[in-house]
Amino acid sequence: MRRARPLVAIVAASLLLTGCGASLPPSVIAGSEIAIGWQGELTSVNAASREGATAANLDVAAATRSQFASIANDGTLAPNRDLGEVEIVDDAPFTVRYDLADDVMWSDSVPLDAADLLLAWAAGSNALAPEGFDADAAIDDAGELAVPEGVAWFDVADAGGLALADGLPEVDEFARAIEVPLSASVADWQTMLDVAVPAHVVGRLALGIEDPMEAKQAVLEAIRIGDPERLAAIADAWSTGFTVSGSPDASLLVSSGPYVVDAADEGGVTLVANRRYAGTTPTIETVELAALSPDRLLTAVGSDVEAVEVVPTEENWEAIRDLTRDDFVMTATQTGRIWTMQFRGDRGVLQSTLARQSLLHAIPRSDVVAAATGAWSAEMSSTDSVLFPTSSDGYTISLQDSGFDDRWGSPDPEVAAVERDQAGVQAGTAVCVVYDRDEPYAVRAFQAIAAGIAESGWAVTDCGADDLDARIAEGGWDAVITQVALPTSAAEAAAQWGTGGAANLTGIGDAARDEAIAASGAATETNDVRDQLVLAETSIVAQGVVLPLSNVVVADVVAPGIEGVQPRNGPDARLTWQLPAWALPEE
Repeated sequence: MRRARPLVAIVAASLLLTGCGASLPPSVIAGSEIAIGWQGELTSVNAASREGATAANLDVAAATRSQFASIANDGTLAPNRDLGEVEIVDDAPFTVRYDLADDVMWSDSVPLDAADLLLAWAAGSNALAPEGFDADAAIDDAGELAVPEGVAWFDVADAGGLALADGLPEVDEFARAIEVPLSASVADWQTMLDVAVPAHVVGRLALGIEDPMEAKQAVLEAIRIGDPERLAAIADAWSTGFTVSGSPDASLLVSSGPYVVDAADEGGVTLVANRRYAGTTPTIETVELAALSPDRLLTAVGSDVEAVEVVPTEENWEAIRDLTRDDFVMTATQTGRIWTMQFRGDRGVLQSTLARQSLLHAIPRSDVVAAATGAWSAEMSSTDSVLFPTSSDGYTISLQDSGFDDRWGSPDPEVAAVERDQAGVQAGTAVCVVYDRDEPYAVRAFQAIAAGIAESGWAVTDCGADDLDARIAEGGWDAVITQVALPTSAAEAAAQWGTGGAANLTGIGDAARDEAIAASGAATETNDVRDQLVLAETSIVAQGVVLPLSNVVVADVVAPGIEGVQPRNGPDARLTWQLPAWALPEE
């Protein structure tokens, strides 16, 4: 989709944001452009803030913000040495050094330096907040955070390991580096520091200092000396100052990534190549994120736009199949969520492990997955893990060590009947299964389960609900068919599968599992993190509290001839995370 822009506005913004007089990187083909069908709206260019961390804002941030490292599709960590180096420099206290590369700068030609790193630390850790301030207690009646005037609180979306910050970082201004001390080791030490916004822009917004070098120096000094008044203004600017509405202030759109926002409105977002980017540069000069309604995506691809992402349904399967027959490329991209059937283990008929084991042996899982996924059965592959994506080596190792396939891989009605009798459960006993009546997958899964377990002497009660969360909170159910997110941190794993976890629907836990999850959060080597989570998964399998069903996917459809598109598995930025790799067909 090509949208007209006022020429003067585009040229002015580009000169400001990409550096006056800077030429395009040699890799960029001048005048080249591509459009991606997009849903959402750019509301903030600080996607690290709680309000800014929307799917649409994260799409844009993936193209406009450099990170020290990212997680690849196979679950491995990919360092970004174009931005800088990260290393553990001390074990007591655990200290991590973030060292910027020599030539990195913002798109307005202002260097990235220690001030930007220190601001990222202050925002992520909130270590400079007044002692005793409780952000949870500052939530108002509307559910919004209401920070009292004069309080330095950064409304960060996810602190990660920086929540364990222990003391002010040591700053090396000459080397453009900081060393961050923590009270304990953390698994995310390579990714926890998010340089989300420029210190010189924050300094201008918060302190009224126009000169960029003076502004960022003032930010650095305010953090160093703990100036409460200036810190409160800096925190407020970081949290709220990067909101985008209408025609955004061009000075807020400064980028450290391969692209920079050139324009944004109700029609979408225009990204142009960042002329000051020191990393792997793109070949395409302009990328349009064209706002389209869901019903227009498939009709627009190949004409108005070159790529789209859609939710697979029974209704759109044939249309997408026909596109692939015309040389469009479709990728079933995992969203980082899976469908599961979870069992309540602290009450009711499934309270004993043997009863749950019997039901697991009674459920014909492959039949259930085939029925639930329908026309998309080949793309919505089954999964045997609740902690690892199927593309990771942790998934393979988990299957080997947890024994999932040996325990629950194949249904056995006869064994299930014997186990049911041994558990003291009478034939014909019904299990109350909760699911969302508005979710076609869940409806079809329930129907297949109901038909499949009768041979084993089990029955089901249809406890489907229009409001799943309310029905779960109501209680009185035995099992639930629902999606869960694959954890990306120890905190998420503990919340979903730990004893007393806020999202733990099973009602039970295991001390050894809790210990393994906690150890995964403190491990500093990727393989050690994986091995601890394998131990946790083994405990989950042994308890028989969940039956993983299949991956939740989206269909990413790309027009013929577009090369280098590698959608990212996970919850966000699936299409925009590697835009520099995209290439147009040769003419």
